[in-house]
Amino acid sequence: MKKFRKIYININSICNCKCVNCILSEDSRKMHDELSIDEINNLVDSIPQITDNQHYNIAEVSGGEPTLHKHFIEIVKILQSAKTKGHLHKIALLTNGLTASNKAFCSDISQYIDDVVITLYDTNPINHDWFTNVSGSFVDKIAAIDNFLECGVNVHIKLLVIRPSYQRLPEIAEFINQKWGNKVHVAINGTHYTGDAHRNNDVLFIKNQNAKPYIEKALDILIMNKTIVSVFFPLCILDPIYWQYSPRGFKDVIDASLSISPKYKIGKADRLLDEFIHRNDVCESCLLVERCNWPWKRYCEILDEQEIIEAKNNMYKNIIN
Repeated sequence: MKKFRKIYININSICNCKCVNCILSEDSRKMHDELSIDEINNLVDSIPQITDNQHYNIAEVSGGEPTLHKHFIEIVKILQSAKTKGHLHKIALLTNGLTASNKAFCSDISQYIDDVVITLYDTNPINHDWFTNVSGSFVDKIAAIDNFLECGVNVHIKLLVIRPSYQRLPEIAEFINQKWGNKVHVAINGTHYTGDAHRNNDVLFIKNQNAKPYIEKALDILIMNKTIVSVFFPLCILDPIYWQYSPRGFKDVIDASLSISPKYKIGKADRLLDEFIHRNDVCESCLLVERCNWPWKRYCEILDEQEIIEAKNNMYKNIIN
């Protein structure tokens, strides 16, 4: 497997959704910060060039909702130029999909994008739109996924382990199978309790152990359909047969990654480093610490570490037996 670094490019803070689990705070979104075209040009020139065939850079464009930036098309053209010059291998877009429900707009931007990441909260429209606080967002999101696939963009659907919908993960997996077959990649992720997600953790938080059977059933449904899956969840909770779907080397990716944003310009991906690298002491002493990927820090701040201790001990007992 080639080694890669992520270049997280946060181009704006404005958004057309008000998701209860947003990793930004409402105050941050109201700032309406954004990178200018000149800043984008200068910062992209700072991206380390790929020097061999063993490494590559993936740019992930995000916001806020990045497609709302008034110069979005120009920005992705700049990134496409950087890709042509050898600074980037792929360009990914992290979007809520609302603007891409317009087929013409989706077609325009898809010629500059290799991958798109979209979070699907639920397959019940009412439940889904409760998360986003935008009526009709479910319908628009489904249309956007259809449009991106039609345009030949690789689609990654993110499912979150979150209290209002974790029990519906198997039903969501069935929906994905029936709607798109194995044309998409599905990632099941632990929730980052930062920003509004942290403020709303009394509504969103669910213990990992409680979510385990629903995650595993959803994985079974997707795997049986030959859908490509990945899971970012503590390995001590999951049955070992699912460990193969937890990506290897993620810590090294985060360590090598860069973040570009209106506030901090260019630097290390500190927010992700804080969440993924600064782990609970119980996790640090685990034999699988370098293999396990999930947002440790905030989860452990909300919940007593006893669940982690018990899960770790049970995992060792099961391995020995």
